[in-house]
Amino acid sequence: MAVAVGLVGVSGANTATAGAEPRYKVPRLGHVFTIVLENTSYEDVVSPAGQAAMPFLTGLTARGVTLDRMFATGHLSLDNYIAMTSGQPPNALTSADCFLYNCVYKHPKDKNIGDQLQAHGLSWKAYMEGMPTPCAHGIQGQLDPFLGLGPTGGYATRHNPFMYYSDVVDHPVRCDVHDVPYTNFTSDLAAKKVPNYSLIVPNTCDDAHNGGAHCGLATADAWLSANVPPILRSPAYARHGVLIITFDESNVSDTRGCCKTAQGGRIFTLVLSPLSTHPGTHSSTAYDHYSLLRTVQDGFGLRCLHKTCSHKNPPLGPEVLR
Repeated sequence: MAVAVGLVGVSGANTATAGAEPRYKVPRLGHVFTIVLENTSYEDVVSPAGQAAMPFLTGLTARGVTLDRMFATGHLSLDNYIAMTSGQPPNALTSADCFLYNCVYKHPKDKNIGDQLQAHGLSWKAYMEGMPTPCAHGIQGQLDPFLGLGPTGGYATRHNPFMYYSDVVDHPVRCDVHDVPYTNFTSDLAAKKVPNYSLIVPNTCDDAHNGGAHCGLATADAWLSANVPPILRSPAYARHGVLIITFDESNVSDTRGCCKTAQGGRIFTLVLSPLSTHPGTHSSTAYDHYSLLRTVQDGFGLRCLHKTCSHKNPPLGPEVLR
């Protein structure tokens, strides 16, 4: 892996105080691609065994900035996906992964990054590997049929946060357009029609969720090696693009956190962008999933939502994007 560079001199530049605007501004973004993997600690990726299992991902650190103090917001999965798309904190239902499909946020708590982007004339999609049809989700109050627990993995609703916002899921036409199977991403990228914001979630084998010999870190790395290069070669990435590869949470026993709002453990996160002036370095600033959302909001000129409005959750700083 790349040699760590502390960049201590700039890491405080993105810190705000109550009532004051941060001195640093996220550069204007053109396209954001966020890929989310599952249930792995930072140490499990950067250890010798992790590097052996994930040579592609760890090799990419030479081209990006690794966030050495990045933390998930909670356990289990769903609360983290909610945090990175709407800034809502965990609650009892989302922290239990909503196996009984009864966790949909109603107005006004359902406002999310998709709403913000559309209101500003910008585009967005969630691309879900294994999703059988656009906008696939459970029936209110019944056991969710999309759990992805089989030996070969599959689509999991709880890894698809937009299925928990009423203003998306209760509007089938809108939902079908914006929340789609991952196969659509390949055609959108090839046709140069990828939206400004893309949330990309592999199935529960390719994201390392199911673990074991066939659905662990090596499988996730193989998926990345096949699907990341086309993004990095794309005109969308070249024009003020950002690719974020992160994990939803650490091991469930890991409750490390930061920022007074995150207790989901320390996770590996890599940020790649032509806007980065420090490729191959490591940031020592504490960030969480709210910080990722705040970066997207600031980079597209949007307002904050919920926890992203707190000065404790700053956007990624100038040691990452400039």
